[in-house]
Amino acid sequence: PVNVSTVAAGDFTVNGLPASSFTFSNGNATITFHFNTSPVTVQGPQAMHIAAGSMLRQSDGMGIFDFTCSFCYAVTPLQVVSTVPAVGGTFTPPAPGNYNYDINFNQPVDAASVQDSDLMVSGNSGPSVTGHSLLNGNMTVRFTLHMNFGGMLTASLGVGAITANSCNGNAVFTGNYT
Repeated sequence: PVNVSTVAAGDFTVNGLPASSFTFSNGNATITFHFNTSPVTVQGPQAMHIAAGSMLRQSDGMGIFDFTCSFCYAVTPLQVVSTVPAVGGTFTPPAPGNYNYDINFNQPVDAASVQDSDLMVSGNSGPSVTGHSLLNGNMTVRFTLHMNFGGMLTASLGVGAITANSCNGNAVFTGNYT
């Protein structure tokens, strides 16, 4: 629990803006800070902070430790909307060969967040990812795939592998192809 007389609304900030008020609960071990106007005004990375020593513990009068935390605010989660070829489709001409694989997103992605290793490929076609580029105003990531054999391919993006607004990680995606 905190010594209630040592707490001020401004002890807690989000994006450098102080809270407007606060309430105690849980025997003064929980403080809920309130803002009259949202301190989150743009999408992307956000920061919360309480300075070390800004309030004192009830038990021994010692100052609390520094609290710094970041979070991401995104109106729309980043997700795959389509691929070329379409999920369930076929790469042509028959293998072996190099193929373009386009992943279309619902918003522009951060170019710096895209790596060849973001796309995981497996299957009896002997697939590998050999490169990537961004198209369509960063709404499309074109991966270059190499396949040694005809057969099945599974392509996957792990959750958060690619981002928009420098912190809005993609939802998980998996598609199967021939």
